[in-house]
Amino acid sequence: MKKEPENIKKQPNNMQPQKNYKRFPLDSRVKFMKYLNRLICQVYRQLDKYKRYEKELEEIIYSHTEFNDDGTIKSGSNISAYEYESIYDKLRMASMELVKIVGDNTNDSASYYKYRRMLEKNTIDVPFDALSDEIKAYLTDINDLRNWMFHNPESLYVSEEEYTRASIPENMRPYTTMSYRSSPIIITYVEEYRMNMAVSLMIHSQRRIEMFEKIYENMIHDYEKILGQKLDIQLKKDPPMSLGDAATDIIQLSYAIQKKKYKGREEDIKKLWDLKI
Repeated sequence: MKKEPENIKKQPNNMQPQKNYKRFPLDSRVKFMKYLNRLICQVYRQLDKYKRYEKELEEIIYSHTEFNDDGTIKSGSNISAYEYESIYDKLRMASMELVKIVGDNTNDSASYYKYRRMLEKNTIDVPFDALSDEIKAYLTDINDLRNWMFHNPESLYVSEEEYTRASIPENMRPYTTMSYRSSPIIITYVEEYRMNMAVSLMIHSQRRIEMFEKIYENMIHDYEKILGQKLDIQLKKDPPMSLGDAATDIIQLSYAIQKKKYKGREEDIKKLWDLKI
């Protein structure tokens, strides 16, 4: 019999595999409900903000619009870059959060897109209804949008060159050379936006809101299907948030998990803000 080297230690037979704290395992009906519960809360909050920001944009548009006595539009003034970009950033932030919560499909991310995929292949006998073609199309589009929005795509640089080339009249192209000016670097900015930009942003936001509302309704339907009854949703006002509250501690713990600083030791939770993360 071959003798094992003495410097190699045998692993105990009862050693459990290390828990992956980055993943929320969907291994029971309750876990499926908990997962969807959190997604519903997140979508509700972000969708509520999205709607309020869209109303702010409408107010900005009206404040820069002059009306005739009969209510028809007489004229519209330009909107300052600060005012336009401030509301644009608010709308974009809410939209990006919804896109992330609904359409993310990366390994350690929670989303409704991933939830439906796991739900449809579950072996725990969790009941569900098939998605309509409309919701399927929305989820696919949002997943594509997520993959585009959360990068600084090089296609923007390619698009700039392609657009510039296409803007040259075809009969002039044999006599035109596109050259690169290395210095100075010209950083462009605008001071005002025309009214059509704000109106376009409003229409775009309204369409997005309608899409997310339909997805939210489908999430509620999925939850009720598992629950077996009508879902009761209630709003509860929390006291002002402060550092050291459970909410901020949970965020800090999540970041520690992502950085692999948390290994499941309960005492580490008591000193979260001291962890080098």
